[in-house]
Amino acid sequence: MTGEEKALLGALGVVAAIVPLVLGLTAGWPVWLWLPLALALAAAPQPLGRRISGRREEQRIREEMRQQQEQRQEQQPEQTPSTHPSHQVEGLWVPTQHPEYRLLMSATVHWIPAPGAAGPSPERQQAIAVDAVYRRACAVTAETGALDHGITTHRLRDALGTMRQDPAGHLRAWAQDVSLTLRETDEQRLRALDDAAKDEEIRQRRRDGERGFREYLTNDALKDTANAVVWWLAQEDVSRQRLEEAVGLVDTLSQLSALAHSPEEAARHGAAAAQWVPATGFFTSDTAVNGTGFAPQAFASDGEAPPEISGIDERQDPASIRVLFAKHMIEASHPEDDEQRPLFARRLADVLDAHEMSWEATEIRAEYGGGGGEPENSEQNTTVIPGDELDQHRSRRDQ
Repeated sequence: MTGEEKALLGALGVVAAIVPLVLGLTAGWPVWLWLPLALALAAAPQPLGRRISGRREEQRIREEMRQQQEQRQEQQPEQTPSTHPSHQVEGLWVPTQHPEYRLLMSATVHWIPAPGAAGPSPERQQAIAVDAVYRRACAVTAETGALDHGITTHRLRDALGTMRQDPAGHLRAWAQDVSLTLRETDEQRLRALDDAAKDEEIRQRRRDGERGFREYLTNDALKDTANAVVWWLAQEDVSRQRLEEAVGLVDTLSQLSALAHSPEEAARHGAAAAQWVPATGFFTSDTAVNGTGFAPQAFASDGEAPPEISGIDERQDPASIRVLFAKHMIEASHPEDDEQRPLFARRLADVLDAHEMSWEATEIRAEYGGGGGEPENSEQNTTVIPGDELDQHRSRRDQ
């Protein structure tokens, strides 16, 4: 009993003992009459308390026995008859998440005919049992991939190891010794496809990064001259020298901004076609120097002069030098992009045409395969110039 119950029984005994005492004293009963009565009433609650405790103990014992019995029933597997029909099946195709790639299942099918009527014949019982087990197996394997047949085998053994009744109620069937296999050629193909998908994802992410960077340059950094100047200043710490360099590069950055959008806009902009921005510094046209008509002016952040461009000889004619400059600019602008480099070359050739440099434009188009398309004035640009006329054209150009 609990402490509260014991206190309640004690209080009842005290109250029962007080009643005959009060009655005896008020009515003048003799002591030998009311004293035994008071003692008897005081002891009356004790047997009641023992009875209550006994009943509770019996209920606790019965509850523990019931729980132990339930646990034993759960732990004991379902007993199957010692003798029952069975059939070994091999080479059953079961589906997977990949429709073209299926698994081969082998198992031992067991079944117990339903009691009562005679039911189907033994041969039909075998067919019904195999079909019931096969349908259950397909429901499991169809939710997994073909390469996951290892873990699928364990799931299938668990699912098919329980007896279940077929839809018609003729028998209860289950399977043991379940195994799944995937053909070696199918496994090689699936692994090759998996590797190819991973490689394609990497290439796609790189392409997305390149597209994002090109969009950033076109729509933000080189959107207009002001944005181009701010973008160039943001590449390094801004200093007084860098601000002065930015002022001298306004025309070059403006030309780059125009080229990034369309060659027609670059032509209307009016900047010299020889102004360009290689990877190592900035160059612009100037008065005739050393007889070439060009003087490179480098604006590097560290104050050092940029390296010389290979292939340039001061004794060459200006048209050849311009072609070398244009090729170097194309390679420096898109060194690893085989799609944008020809497009940029075509735009640069259009700019050269706009500034009456048809020979240089023809050389650029011949070098880069037309740059993704023929210009509108292709008739003029593809005309073959004889050697003597070319010399006259160069002399007029030098003047």
